[in-house]
Amino acid sequence: MTRGLARLTDYVAEVARLARIRNSSPVAWGLILGLFLLSLALRLLLGNYLGATPLAPFLPALPVAALLCGWRKAVVLMALSVAASWATAAEGTAYLWPSVETRLVVYLALGGFLIALVEALAQALQRLDAAAQLNADLFRELQHRVANNFQIVAATLQKARRNIEDKAALDAVDRAIARVASLGRLHRRLYDPASFDAGLEPILREALEETFRGVDVEMRLDVKSERLSVGQMTTIVLLVNEAAINAAKHVFALKRGARFVVSLRAEGGRRLLTISDDGPGFQVKESESAPRYGLAVMRGLAAQLGGTLDICDRQGATILVAFTG
Repeated sequence: MTRGLARLTDYVAEVARLARIRNSSPVAWGLILGLFLLSLALRLLLGNYLGATPLAPFLPALPVAALLCGWRKAVVLMALSVAASWATAAEGTAYLWPSVETRLVVYLALGGFLIALVEALAQALQRLDAAAQLNADLFRELQHRVANNFQIVAATLQKARRNIEDKAALDAVDRAIARVASLGRLHRRLYDPASFDAGLEPILREALEETFRGVDVEMRLDVKSERLSVGQMTTIVLLVNEAAINAAKHVFALKRGARFVVSLRAEGGRRLLTISDDGPGFQVKESESAPRYGLAVMRGLAAQLGGTLDICDRQGATILVAFTG
């Protein structure tokens, strides 16, 4: 559904962009002339088959003219079409039923309705385009401020670290700095919804390659992201990256393992996200006073997905996140 809405938004933006032609008077009048000549050519070509509807070839050009050139120029096209049709009418057709006046009234009424309808739609599209542009500008500004806040928090922690002498406190501050820096890097990638145009796997792989930079790791990704929203994919990337940070520090950097596997698949009416490594497992890491902060973060992210997080130690550490959607 999210991708469908994105495609609809792109279509609306494209139509709105085309509608801006009306702001260029020479181009707009050139289009009006082209539409008139094309319609007139059809009128002359099909003259013997039109019977009591000599103005029919001009009718499709009116909504196109209203959309691209504005309603005033479309009205001019309608007036030109009436004059051209009258001038090119064959002798005797003026007496066909319905009368000339009736045909003219019907054409003007239908043409005027089409012009008014398309003009209203064009105005609505322009307002939507302006609102979308404003929202995009506000969103970019918001994300820029969030990115600056990450930098401020990291700098504040770095400054506070200078006055800390306790080793445990230093380790906690270092972990916090590393996570803030990681979140800042991820944020710059994830704040743009277009990042997920190719699905979840490319952006997830990019994030993990950044986290595992300088570490010898074999990554295996088997991710099925159909029907996932941008919000769900963002949360999954953050959750997997948090697990990768823990594995990079406590498994791969210490040469206790060399494989990191992520899979996401549908299972019944829910989805199952599995994150595993071939290290010693969480039990060993906890006995070495490994931080529990990472697990708390991952449980919070799993809750954002509306799911649950379970841990099992079978040939390494494995995290299971089950959620619906």
